[in-house]
Amino acid sequence: MEQNPDKPTKANIVTKVSSLTDEELRQIMEMERELFPEGLQDNYEKEIKDGRIAVLAYGPEGKVVGYIFSIPHHEAYARLKDYDLKMPEAHDAHYIESIAIRKDLQGRGYFSKLMKKFLEVAGDRAITMHARVYNNCSAGMKKHGAEHKHTVSNWFETGEDFDYLVIE
Repeated sequence: MEQNPDKPTKANIVTKVSSLTDEELRQIMEMERELFPEGLQDNYEKEIKDGRIAVLAYGPEGKVVGYIFSIPHHEAYARLKDYDLKMPEAHDAHYIESIAIRKDLQGRGYFSKLMKKFLEVAGDRAITMHARVYNNCSAGMKKHGAEHKHTVSNWFETGEDFDYLVIE
């Protein structure tokens, strides 16, 4: 029996390029509230639903346990250039807006599975992002080939440093 990629099963990685279901969005926003400071959640629900690429990890219970969400780099640049004055205006790149793994499932390989799938979907296009330093997201991205370009202190006045990274 052939598997429908939009109907996830146990421990499955699914790529979505248009929109998410309301239930997927609810589960993602639950993770956002648990894992990210309030200042980094502003207006996020619409952006995820209207996203360009979403790679989701489903756990054994069939629920979303992690995700990578990206938008075209030029859209991120237009919104973030005043917060990161060193951010280049690259037009042919994916900008990873957010990566998250449910806290109780971190360290079980979901991050690597998500990144592998995202890199497949991204193809030859460069990938850029601002990665949190304190939670090891930046270090994890470097293990997947990301190159550190610079660090932005007090990202969006959260008190946290974020590294600007690029995967060519």
